[in-house]
Amino acid sequence: MRFDRLMTMIGPAAARGQGTALPALADDALDPPPELLASWSRRVVAVVLDHALIAAATFLAVPVQPVTPLTLPGLPETAGATGTTAAHGAGAWWPAALVVAMMLGQAYLGQTPGKLVMGIAVVRLDDARPAGVLRTAARAFIHVLDGLVLMIGFLRPLWHHRRQTWADGVAGTVVIRTNAPLPVTPRYRAPVSTLRSWEQPARSPGRRWAWWVTAVACGPALALTYGPVSITGDGGTVETCDSSATPDTSGVALLDATVETTSGTSATISRLGIERRYAPATNPELRVAWSWDGELPDEVVELRVALTSADGTVTRTVEARLDEWGGLETSPGWTSSFGPGTVVGDQLVLPFDVVSYLGPGWTWTASARSASGGVLGSCAPAA
Repeated sequence: MRFDRLMTMIGPAAARGQGTALPALADDALDPPPELLASWSRRVVAVVLDHALIAAATFLAVPVQPVTPLTLPGLPETAGATGTTAAHGAGAWWPAALVVAMMLGQAYLGQTPGKLVMGIAVVRLDDARPAGVLRTAARAFIHVLDGLVLMIGFLRPLWHHRRQTWADGVAGTVVIRTNAPLPVTPRYRAPVSTLRSWEQPARSPGRRWAWWVTAVACGPALALTYGPVSITGDGGTVETCDSSATPDTSGVALLDATVETTSGTSATISRLGIERRYAPATNPELRVAWSWDGELPDEVVELRVALTSADGTVTRTVEARLDEWGGLETSPGWTSSFGPGTVVGDQLVLPFDVVSYLGPGWTWTASARSASGGVLGSCAPAA
């Protein structure tokens, strides 16, 4: 752009050194210098560091793991073990507060902790200043689009001339290499010579201290998040019984049966020697599987499991059927004395309340019968 045209756009006030707001420049004049654009690799490392800090804070603050997004304060509980709602409790506020603090840091300072360590900042394309709350929130929401099609949006900076993701393009932001971004609002009326400056002349002492504190914190966070993990204890039980029945040429016979329970009440997860209670992300459940052999008869084969309390006073039964291909019928091929279940592959999945109602020491017996009443095998786990 010619200098006389720029002076005409700025006006006489700026020519006298009084300064003015940024003029409306042509689109190609909005591009930062290529050497100032943040590389894709720096952006990826910054995301990894931010994730590590959030994950480490979550592990340290919340006594029951794993934590899903829905366990954040005010949202429904999703972890599996009974009592985890209260256990997550106040601890879940800490990672939620950290996420909010990161968003505000990017909105007003241009940087999250990871971006600070990597020396990059998110700024508006039209005035080189941090994006502010609304644009930052919109950019984070639009990031969903970046991952919809094979993560193409996140890979777009590799070939885009401004190294923008789709979210950057829609939000009007760009990521530059700097640890001295301009303030979110002008503190003084800039002279003409700095109208297109993309950063402050020097990094403030506060950012220097913040860089050192954050860099030191990232090391343990990375080790805690991506280091070795061990899970010990018993989150449930698996019992198998073998049937004495043998198949013959006239039909099918039950070979064995398996009953598996997952409660997650006594398992422990450990990272760098720090232990937390481990609860499966899925709801506690009971799974039943039957194994059979032989030729399927023309009549229906019924599979049954009886769950009995330790004193023998309460028995609950589950019945399923084999379809014509030898798999469990999904519906309506099963019935139970306590409510519905779900067929997953070759297993019948039931709510854990089925056995928790029976009390400790409950037992089970599995069997298979033909529709005409013939016994095709039965078994129970060893006492």
